Amino acid sequence: MAGMMGLTWRAPLWRVPRRPWARAAVQVAALELLVVGGTLAVEAGGHAGRLSRPSDASGYALLALAAGATGLSGWSPLGALGLALAAALAYVGRGGSEHGPLVLAVMAALYAAVRPDRPWRTAAIGAATVLGFYAVGIVSSAGGAHAGGSGSTAAGELVASFVNRSWIAVPLVLGHAVASARANRAAAEERARLAEQTREEHAQRRAAEERLRIARELHDVFSHTISVINIQAGVAAHVMDERPAQVRQALLTIEATSKEALGELRGILGLLRRGDDGDRGYVAEPRAPAPGLAQLGALIEATSRAGVPTRLSVDGPARPLPPAVELAAYRIVQESLANVLRHAGAASAAVTLRYDSDQLAIEVADDGRGWSADGGRRATGNASGGNGLGIVGMRERAAAVGGDLEVGPRPDDGFRVRARLPVPRAPSPPP
Repeated sequence: MAGMMGLTWRAPLWRVPRRPWARAAVQVAALELLVVGGTLAVEAGGHAGRLSRPSDASGYALLALAAGATGLSGWSPLGALGLALAAALAYVGRGGSEHGPLVLAVMAALYAAVRPDRPWRTAAIGAATVLGFYAVGIVSSAGGAHAGGSGSTAAGELVASFVNRSWIAVPLVLGHAVASARANRAAAEERARLAEQTREEHAQRRAAEERLRIARELHDVFSHTISVINIQAGVAAHVMDERPAQVRQALLTIEATSKEALGELRGILGLLRRGDDGDRGYVAEPRAPAPGLAQLGALIEATSRAGVPTRLSVDGPARPLPPAVELAAYRIVQESLANVLRHAGAASAAVTLRYDSDQLAIEVADDGRGWSADGGRRATGNASGGNGLGIVGMRERAAAVGGDLEVGPRPDDGFRVRARLPVPRAPSPPP
């Protein structure tokens, strides 16, 4: 509305500016008005007796200096206090009263000089202020009566001086309380900021771990499947004219393998979408149980159909294992056989499971090419600079359940993957 009428909104005059120097200028102006203007008002009202005697120009200059010195408190609290106190003592020393509006300037300087983390400094400031007024009172007293008194009288006057100037304690106590509250609030805000930062870092770490888990799961699901499909498609293209029966078998293998991969993909995507749309009534397709060692037979058969004869050996009595160990073992064997399909060439493979009392030992070995021509490992994720993630993923899966993984060439020929996955000890049979 104001803009349509050509008017410009302005901040109210009473609003304190946010810049430090502007805020200090406003505070000093207000204090000057109270101290100097208050003294003028007292004298104009006929109460000059309360100020000992009317002030002259130099007296008003000292009052203005005492009030103006507080403007330096933001840069040097002790310096501002020293200047304000010196002007106030000079004003009192020349006959002015210390109980008039001058008190406000000294109190403002004392308030700004307080440090809650240095209580002894606060006490020293208060004592020095009292002693300063006491010393000026002695010097300016008529006839030096205080100076010539006995020691006990001087001590009594000093105690009385502290009592009469108890107003000095007010800004010190108030400043200490306010500064402590500000420090506590700042500490609480810092703790809240650190807690929020920690929560954000934790959330980012969880998100990164989840992305890594999904990427590893997708890689493990499709690495073996795509390898089988690629090999079978190559075989079909090579013998299309001479061996139609073999082509048919290759196509059937591709169909079964791709159907299995699509099923796993739907399960993964359904689980992810259910996490996003769970509040909108979306119902994901039921996902098949996570694969485990019970599905190794189908994996071995699919690898053999793809052209790499593979056999499975089990050493020791098989027993149920934790689901995480079952899944890690299955994915390690799956990725190892996918590497055999991709890199070993004309080869055969052997998968060995050994159930020990406290671990499951896995070995996948082949008699294929082993090392590549340039001396690097032929498996995905090789140590010679390959871009694959196969061995990296297998290591991560083994480490996730507290195990380890070894990969390398066999002494004669081929390649070998060994994994050791810890499992709970099998319970002893009853006697």
